[in-house]
Amino acid sequence: MKDFLIFVLDDDRQFCRLLEALTEQGFFKDKFPGHNIVVKTHCDTGSIPAAINWIRENRPDLVLLDYMLGTSSDACLYSLDVLERIILCCKDIVVVSGLYVEDVRLKLAKEGFDKLGIKILQKPFGIEEMVAIITESVEKGKYGRTV
Repeated sequence: MKDFLIFVLDDDRQFCRLLEALTEQGFFKDKFPGHNIVVKTHCDTGSIPAAINWIRENRPDLVLLDYMLGTSSDACLYSLDVLERIILCCKDIVVVSGLYVEDVRLKLAKEGFDKLGIKILQKPFGIEEMVAIITESVEKGKYGRTV
């Protein structure tokens, strides 16, 4: 059984706890045959450099990156800076946001990230949507990242 490592970088502690709980309770166990879903979360915006270093060293299969890290007016710019630093260190990235998806998509395009196949997952979302995102990422991992 192959580990499939998901790294969650989101300042929403409840979201991080939910994903950890789903993993600990074995929710993903039967949904991805041949894969052991491992979730690592980071919700401390005060130590983002440590999170970036962890991603660089461990090269997760999937990163769920919050579009608005922190509460300042430039929180989305901070997230885009993180995205730029980790883009080559992980196999797949999904931006998670409570904002309108098209606004996020336009900002990603403006910053040059639109051609990289980065998906956007809008909060709130159902567990089925999370399973679909992981399924797609597992499939991408079998054939390599498409850029």
